[in-house]
Amino acid sequence: MPVFAESAAAVTGVSGEQEDAASAQTVTVEGLKAGSTAKIYQIVDGYYKDRKLVKYVLMDPANAPIAAIGDDMRGQTENSNDIITEDEITKIANNIQNNWFTADKGVDMTVGTTTDADGLVSATASVEPGLYLVLATDPSGETVYNPAVVAVNITDVNNNTAVGSSVDMTQFFTFKDGVSTKSVYLKSSSSTMDLSITGSNKAAAEAEDDTTGEKPPVKRYGDTVAKGDTVHFQIDGMTIPSFSSDYTNPQYIITDTIDDSFGAYSNLKVYVGKTVDSNDSTGESWTELTQTADDGSANYTVNPNGNAFLIAFSDTYLRSVRGENADQRAVKVTFDSKLSDPTYNFAENHNRATVQYSNNPSDASALRTINKDTYNYTFAIDSSIDLQNPNSKTTYEFNKVTAANAGFENQKSKSPLAGAAFTLYRKEDCTEVAKTADQTDGIAVSDEDGHISFTGLDEGTYYMKETKAPAGYALTDQTYRFVIQATLRDDGVLTGYTVTTQYKDATHTNWTDAGTATYTATATKTDDGAVTNNVIDRTDAPIEIVNTKLQALPSTGGVGIVLIIGIAAAFGVAGVVLSRKGKKQ
Repeated sequence: MPVFAESAAAVTGVSGEQEDAASAQTVTVEGLKAGSTAKIYQIVDGYYKDRKLVKYVLMDPANAPIAAIGDDMRGQTENSNDIITEDEITKIANNIQNNWFTADKGVDMTVGTTTDADGLVSATASVEPGLYLVLATDPSGETVYNPAVVAVNITDVNNNTAVGSSVDMTQFFTFKDGVSTKSVYLKSSSSTMDLSITGSNKAAAEAEDDTTGEKPPVKRYGDTVAKGDTVHFQIDGMTIPSFSSDYTNPQYIITDTIDDSFGAYSNLKVYVGKTVDSNDSTGESWTELTQTADDGSANYTVNPNGNAFLIAFSDTYLRSVRGENADQRAVKVTFDSKLSDPTYNFAENHNRATVQYSNNPSDASALRTINKDTYNYTFAIDSSIDLQNPNSKTTYEFNKVTAANAGFENQKSKSPLAGAAFTLYRKEDCTEVAKTADQTDGIAVSDEDGHISFTGLDEGTYYMKETKAPAGYALTDQTYRFVIQATLRDDGVLTGYTVTTQYKDATHTNWTDAGTATYTATATKTDDGAVTNNVIDRTDAPIEIVNTKLQALPSTGGVGIVLIIGIAAAFGVAGVVLSRKGKKQ
């Protein structure tokens, strides 16, 4: 619709009370997110003479103050046929959003509730012929709505035939530069965000069903890893909104904060723009974005802070991509971090990512915030169930006891035996030691309570065998196999795990079930993403590993030795040897 620089008040004989000859028609705004609101503001009216449309004019201050911004700001000349420009739309929208007017001349549109195939709704209003500015609002702050225009046109001035029109808020605001039509910005856009664990790099081979190299995650938001493993993270699902020039200082910020159990982040990469590639295994390829553009301007800055980082895109870069399609504005961030000092069992090792972006052009501090969390879990045998809970009890999977007093209650050994060394193995043949970050030689020694504690384990299958007995005790000939198996919720939170144990000695060919320790928790997430285990249930089935005390030999020259010599004498030489040994001693 053409726009003229003159206002209705400047046209002779025109007043604010002039009755338009054409009837009101319906205008429609499509592509709104459900729950949004929309208002329209008339910025161009029809001028009628003898009930015939003569020209279109800008609304004057008396009828519509929103258009009273001065011809010099509009950059038009009287009687020109210029199409309304982005700058003009922006200035008018700013006037409205900054509450520069004594009265709100906007008309509330009726927003429907029936969604289309994309889950979007439409809004309608019945208005007289003219051009209207559309300002929509998403109460949730997720969608960025830019100014748009919609019109009621008179198609036949002789009969005053009018027809309404529609505007699709999912489409681009465009203009013609004399050669072609160019996309300026999307009328509406938004951003989402997702955070995932994309796998881990094993520091060492530990469990029978683990291998060195890459390990895929158990779930997108949760995984089980060993101490010392390097975890791969990915922040994706993000799209830079298409900000109009109505935003004087647009912001798009990505932050990530890892628990202190992780080391500093490494291998940080930022990608903007993806293309579908049927030949690629992932189905898409990404373009890595450098921090500095070819002209020396900043694309984004990175602010490291210990285990956290902040990525802030420059407003120059944000404006440069506003006319691009969604794939070209897609964002992905990848980085690694080593789980160097984890907590064990139900105590989570937490990571939180956040994206913030501008969604209100009149308030630079108004930012839409999205948070996502991931959780890594590491396990320990004979250790605290939840180190983050001061009232947490200790698990009892294995207990080293003496033969004389074997048998004890689940929670406390009556006859613990300290000093027995056990070696952890990857495979059943017990030839390959499973070295862990805490047990670098793969060996754990029973403590004064008889506990045999292996810590920093991933879930999987392990083998254990006594390789050094305490002084005065014989080695056990049994090999133990235990399996750690975790259960994670869809959000990555650990809800339970089991430690199932079997054993066999040198004469057995089959494994014998020894028991299963089961631990379950009722967990809730706090606003900051931390996990609180409200109730932890446990069913301990500790395995008694019994050491037999060696038979004590009598001192030389005692009654016992005389008896042995006497028996040996009946067999000749043996008696002589023992007799001579006795004399020598």
